[in-house]
Amino acid sequence: QPLAQPATPLSSIKTVPGAAKAVPATPIGSISTAPGAGGGAGTIQVSAGPPAGAPAPRHCSRHDETGKRTKSTVIRNVQCRACKLTFGTAYAEVVYCVSCSDKYQACMNCGVQEPL
Repeated sequence: QPLAQPATPLSSIKTVPGAAKAVPATPIGSISTAPGAGGGAGTIQVSAGPPAGAPAPRHCSRHDETGKRTKSTVIRNVQCRACKLTFGTAYAEVVYCVSCSDKYQACMNCGVQEPL
């Protein structure tokens, strides 16, 4: 069973006066809005990648390349061993969220602590 619904074509989206303009889907990243002149419709600004200041995922030598990390056929919810945050992942082996992986300087996939 698919996790996401098919995308709605932009041509079928109705706009509401004063609402932000519709834009195509973008990669994961941060999204912010800027109001239009005189309080009118604004624009949506998107930046790809993690938000500024967000830690990068940490991986040990066994998981330091994408090809070394076993992927599942579906996205599943996992719970961080440290903070108990539940998040979705396509990786078969995950023990820490990105923040705890950085905090404990451990591989987010297996939890091993080694110079990263």
